[in-house]
Amino acid sequence: MREGDATLFTDVFLKELIRDNHPEALPALQHWASHLRVPSPFWRDAVSWHLLGSEGCAAHLSAPPPILDGHQGTDADAWRC
Repeated sequence: MREGDATLFTDVFLKELIRDNHPEALPALQHWASHLRVPSPFWRDAVSWHLLGSEGCAAHLSAPPPILDGHQGTDADAWRC
């Protein structure tokens, strides 16, 4: 396995964290819910990871974590809607 290949399993790890429903997983879920990293050409994976992070956060938080706090522009505004 080369560096960067771990992203092939990110969705599997996130789904397991959601399935386990343990509050200790919240920092990892918040990370993926609040960040949107788009590794070209796998942008669908980045969106999936964000949605899974948001789903996991919903089990432990009353409101979703903020997304893209440090980013500005129309694309960041669209994701915040």
